[in-house]
Amino acid sequence: MNALRELAVQASVPRGSSFADGARELARTGAAAIAVLDGEKVVGLLTEDDVLRGLYPGYLDDLEHTAFLSEEALAAQLERAETVDRHMSDPVVTEADAAAAHVAEVFLHCPHGAIALVEQGRYVGMIDQAAFVATLLG
Repeated sequence: MNALRELAVQASVPRGSSFADGARELARTGAAAIAVLDGEKVVGLLTEDDVLRGLYPGYLDDLEHTAFLSEEALAAQLERAETVDRHMSDPVVTEADAAAAHVAEVFLHCPHGAIALVEQGRYVGMIDQAAFVATLLG
């Protein structure tokens, strides 16, 4: 599928970036996930779920009511959450020249809704499942 490159958006941060910078890049791009790069190699993905887990303390899973958490507390947590490396998910990648059927299969097994495109192991961009499906449907 030649259109994969056309669907790709530049959405990444270097490994070691602050969690806050990663979360802001994710918000800026509107992507479901961004690549975490070591040079040009994808070493992880920072997903929307990763950001939520990084913002909210783990004990919230056990609570039924969270209204006591203020916006100020969340903003402080964003700055305190260390680096993207600590919060990123395992990378999901596919080659930039992959066939549409292969990309569809990867998305069916991908929990993130976004895949990093690579060419010979080098990062090309992120593709979003919704954009991919829209392209398939014309």
